[in-house]
Amino acid sequence: MFTVITRHLAFNAIETMVREKYSHLTDTVIVLGYNIGINIQKIKKEYPKHKIVIYQLEQLWNNMSQWYDPQSSNPAIIKRTNHITVCLNECDEIWDYDLDNIGFIVDEGFTTPIVFRQLEYCDSLNYHLVKNKNPKYDVLFYGSVNDRRYEYLKRVDEKYNLLVIAPDAAEKYEFKNVIKPIFGREIYDYVIDTKVVLNIHYYDSRLQEQARLFELLCNNTRILSEKSRRNYFDKKIEEFNTDNFDEMLSKIDNIVQEKVEKVDDKPKIGIIYNSFYGVNQLIKSVDNMRKIADYIVVIHQRVGFFGNKESKDNYELLVNLKVDEVVFYKNKKDMEMSDGVLEKRNIGLEHCKKAGCDYVIPMDNDEEYDCDLLLQEILDMRKNNIETMYSPIITYYYDENHYYHDTYYVPSCFKVNDRVFKKSKTSILCDPLRKMEEMTFKISKFPMHHYSLMVSSLKEKYNKNIASRNPQIKTNYIKIAERLKKWKEGDKGFAHLNDLTKGGASYLGEMELIKKT
Repeated sequence: MFTVITRHLAFNAIETMVREKYSHLTDTVIVLGYNIGINIQKIKKEYPKHKIVIYQLEQLWNNMSQWYDPQSSNPAIIKRTNHITVCLNECDEIWDYDLDNIGFIVDEGFTTPIVFRQLEYCDSLNYHLVKNKNPKYDVLFYGSVNDRRYEYLKRVDEKYNLLVIAPDAAEKYEFKNVIKPIFGREIYDYVIDTKVVLNIHYYDSRLQEQARLFELLCNNTRILSEKSRRNYFDKKIEEFNTDNFDEMLSKIDNIVQEKVEKVDDKPKIGIIYNSFYGVNQLIKSVDNMRKIADYIVVIHQRVGFFGNKESKDNYELLVNLKVDEVVFYKNKKDMEMSDGVLEKRNIGLEHCKKAGCDYVIPMDNDEEYDCDLLLQEILDMRKNNIETMYSPIITYYYDENHYYHDTYYVPSCFKVNDRVFKKSKTSILCDPLRKMEEMTFKISKFPMHHYSLMVSSLKEKYNKNIASRNPQIKTNYIKIAERLKKWKEGDKGFAHLNDLTKGGASYLGEMELIKKT
């Protein structure tokens, strides 16, 4: 059994990330907010034979926080220090988000095994926000305010339209716009209505506030931060030097006055759909991808590679699609499916070239991306002259609320040049039927969403794969379909997986499913 224990709303986003990333761990209890009232002995009694993991998320380094300082004369700090000491000594493992914290904990003499666990992008925390075109606020700050932070914020408040979301900030400090704390999804009503989120360190230790920042980055938020001892998010966060108020104000000024990138500056993006079954899913995918696509072509076949015919409803659905072109493909007799799929993608590639596309995204009908994140990755490809991009895959099981992280990648975007789709070697395990010559490449952390094991599309996909000439494929898909039809909440998923110890060899197996929160 995998369990997460938390005691405060402030840890909701981290709990979501932990469940998405680590729910495959068995007989494990992850404790969040251990420093605010968690009884470690009680947890150990409640969960015997479980590994108890403290996810340490406070800034302990160098005794510079209000939570831990054995030399302090402050009774409250001493009480907190004693509580933290007991918890870290009696748990089975410590996770920590910061390398300086880890070094400090070891130097303090703690012998409990400790593991570095940075807070990372989590798809469940991407709320698919649409930023207001004319934001009400220039700058947003949220978090507790102390004298150190106020030295920065008062200068921002004098010059810009600043919104502060903080506990009791209005009672001790003066700001033009201040509201009391809100947590979770609600705070993003203000994030989308501001030009930049400002991060100021609470302590002089200057450890990066990952717990606050990572959820913002999951939503592609513009962040300006006082420089941290270590920047774990690299170029995704813009920094200014500590105590350099002029540098901070200058960078805010540039952001506030910055013009939105012109449409003409965006590379021309083409999307190629390989289509046969699942046209209903194609409609949803096209509506989503149209946000960034300059040209969309669907290469559709009416008869499958194994002789099975398309749904009678397809034609009417296809002619009403919001795409630039639908090409009806006639497959050759006895052509192998793999050769046919590559031929379809190359037909689409030629159409994209004629339309003047700079980049192409090869897709199937049951796939989607987060368009804002994908566009940022394509802009990065252009900036760094990268020809190929691979993306991880999230596969949905039974419905849109349950999924798992697949064991291979998808070639998600190619720079248009002389290359064509063909079978070729790649640096990572990926879909073999949408490869080109690799050349320079990057691996994105943002996933493709694959709605391939949905019970709502079971009949059509089931019939398509049962028509295969390969007896083993027929048998496998019958097993998958039967398990999918009988699936209920709490069951494991069952599908094709890849054995990465055997070169990615495919096998049928079970996997833990993640439920969207």
